[in-house]
Amino acid sequence: MRALHRVIKRSFAAEECCNAVSRQAQAHTPAEAATAWRARCAAVAAARSAAEAPSPSHAADRRTWQQRRRLSGSAGGGSGGGDGGDGGGSGGGAASRAPTLKAALRALFLRVHPDLFSDYPAEQAENQRSFQLLQEYLEAARAPPDGGPASRVPYRFRFFLRPAGGGGDGPEPDAGPEAGAGAPAAEAERAGAPALVRAELTLPPPEPSPAGGGALSAATRKALGKLLGLCGIEADTAAAESEEDAAARRRLRAFLPEAAEAVRHAESGAVGWEVRAANIRGAMRLARRVVVGFGAGDFPGPRQVELLQALARVLDELAAEGVDVGGANIMFGSKTAMDAKGTLWLDAWEDDHESWADFLGGADLSFAAARREAAAALRRLEGGVAAAAGLGMVFAPAGLAATGEYRAFLERLAAHAAQHGPISARSSSGGGDSSSSSSTGSAEAQQQQQHQQQQGPEGFGQLPLYVAPLPPPASSGSGSSTTGSRGGAAGGSEEAGGSSGFEVQQGMCCLQVPVTAEPAAVYAFVQDRGPDALRLLSDRRAAAARAEDLAARVRARLRLRRLLRDPLLAPWQFEAGCGRLLQHAGALTQFVEGASVRVSDANRVDGATIDVAWDAEP
Repeated sequence: MRALHRVIKRSFAAEECCNAVSRQAQAHTPAEAATAWRARCAAVAAARSAAEAPSPSHAADRRTWQQRRRLSGSAGGGSGGGDGGDGGGSGGGAASRAPTLKAALRALFLRVHPDLFSDYPAEQAENQRSFQLLQEYLEAARAPPDGGPASRVPYRFRFFLRPAGGGGDGPEPDAGPEAGAGAPAAEAERAGAPALVRAELTLPPPEPSPAGGGALSAATRKALGKLLGLCGIEADTAAAESEEDAAARRRLRAFLPEAAEAVRHAESGAVGWEVRAANIRGAMRLARRVVVGFGAGDFPGPRQVELLQALARVLDELAAEGVDVGGANIMFGSKTAMDAKGTLWLDAWEDDHESWADFLGGADLSFAAARREAAAALRRLEGGVAAAAGLGMVFAPAGLAATGEYRAFLERLAAHAAQHGPISARSSSGGGDSSSSSSTGSAEAQQQQQHQQQQGPEGFGQLPLYVAPLPPPASSGSGSSTTGSRGGAAGGSEEAGGSSGFEVQQGMCCLQVPVTAEPAAVYAFVQDRGPDALRLLSDRRAAAARAEDLAARVRARLRLRRLLRDPLLAPWQFEAGCGRLLQHAGALTQFVEGASVRVSDANRVDGATIDVAWDAEP
């Protein structure tokens, strides 16, 4: 019905235009009247085509509408980078230079961001393992050669990526709301969803650079270019390193004054956009009773204001038609759908905002509210089960958490905990080999005592338990996706229990159990491997505390607003960069006081943030 009203309004508007042209033709000379008549004929033809154009209100029609628009945009070679892309310059026909290696690695980080794969928990975990392994690869490539055995292990990468949409060359931003229960990639492909693209490659150990100083060798740059190309990302690996080295060699005293001035100009405009976006969101919260947010993706201040203003117009239009969307939680992402938590996602790269109105006007808000309440009840149930079992927390990926199978697991574990109490550490080392020597037995006893001391009086009260879906059938040559970064690099060091879903998640410092596990098996696994996970968690927290303490000292000494760490940097590089900043704080404070500084691999200005190379000279 709303689509019919839009067609009628288009027809009336075109008819008014025709009448105006006719009135103007009567007041002019015959030649001018003929010109006006031709204009009227063109207006009538435009009105007829507008009235007969298909309305993109339905999902299938909207997809066809988007495909036609993208095809026409790519064929025309217009200015800009396309829908949601990174922007290909002005004109589209001119040859653009490939991005630097640093920019390509950032693009890969955005394409494998965990928020984009919440519907695919197995692929999400594999992406996290592979990207962590890539960080170790870069760390080994920049570190001085030590000849140790760790540097001679091959690196196996396996990335799962969403297919790039449209006609652009770059990856399409994707915030990925959970539109369903979260099926594997094969099931999603059978259901009609776009299948994930798998990029798998094994690289030899990186060769140390003869130049030293953290520079990458030519062979390493070539290997990284091969990996990025397999992921659909171009990179100028030949020239990128020399450019970044030149930037890193620039002295901070020459770079920081220009960077501080550029940041001041950027902040003067950015603050205004941020204030406007906050004001619009506050107005919609008060006037329309809706909460609006932004998912993962590139949403700078001007883009946020543009989207919020468009949404405000849509909400005003719905209110004029008597449609109340009060109480809804709205997020901007890459698709228009309702996720398992009752959040209404809008496609931020959709030009036709009428589709937003159709979706919001037809959404079942009571069902969305019920989903939000169910999600809150599930969180309360998880907290109660964790407290009863003596664990720090129990959680699952979003796709699995919305299923009855996960709730059944929680109920089984709660009943078992009510009968047997919380999980406690084993009182003795137990199943040691009777033929082992007394020295080995004493060493195992000391190790057991250390584990019990690590647990402290709370036992496993700090240990997270990750409930995972059933693992896929084991295939030849595929190693464990989460047995650890170095285990993944070795390409096949899978534990005996890895295929059953019982694993130590080194990336998240927790224990993983399958959703079909029985409570007794969960208790036994936590008692056996819980100390290992607690040790990982303790080491991670200790390292984070040291880094935070060092960052706090740098912030206070240089009087910074914020101090950030580039996610592509290794921990030792961040610590080395902080040490350099502290060492030369007296000469640098006058340039960076009150600024936001990020320890990175090169000197650059990124919006309102100053990137300082971790090995830069003062």
